[in-house]
Amino acid sequence: EWLSDSDEGPSSPLSQATVDDLPRLRQRAAASAALVARLRRSSEDLQGALDRSERKKVECLKEFGGHWSDVEQTKQQLTARLEAADNDLRQLQCLSMQQDTEHEGLSARLEENEQHKTEFDQRIQMLMDHLVALLSSPGDSDAHGGMHQVIDDLHASL
Repeated sequence: EWLSDSDEGPSSPLSQATVDDLPRLRQRAAASAALVARLRRSSEDLQGALDRSERKKVECLKEFGGHWSDVEQTKQQLTARLEAADNDLRQLQCLSMQQDTEHEGLSARLEENEQHKTEFDQRIQMLMDHLVALLSSPGDSDAHGGMHQVIDDLHASL
């Protein structure tokens, strides 16, 4: 659609146009003006699309920046929570070890106390048997002295 001198033929340049050529030249000028107008509209449309695209790009970058900030903040929060959980775990492990040590100590003491109770119960039973034997022997003058001996043994075992 571009107009050029070559449309006129090799021997008649545009500058040598005659009155007869005016309708054709006007038509070519109108076609050129229409082409220029179409190209301007197309250029304006393209510039509008480019501007919209640039605005969208800026909006997307802002939105991405906001999301990225949220991601970074969430990452920092999760890291802090993880560190806190790790600290809690270490403290709980330490407490568990202390409780295990205390449990072992208490178990040993309980076993020792149970052994002492058993021995104490046996001594009391022996003394009671001895006391019953002394009380059931009638008329022994040594019974009174034996009873004092049982009472002294009882006090000694306590």
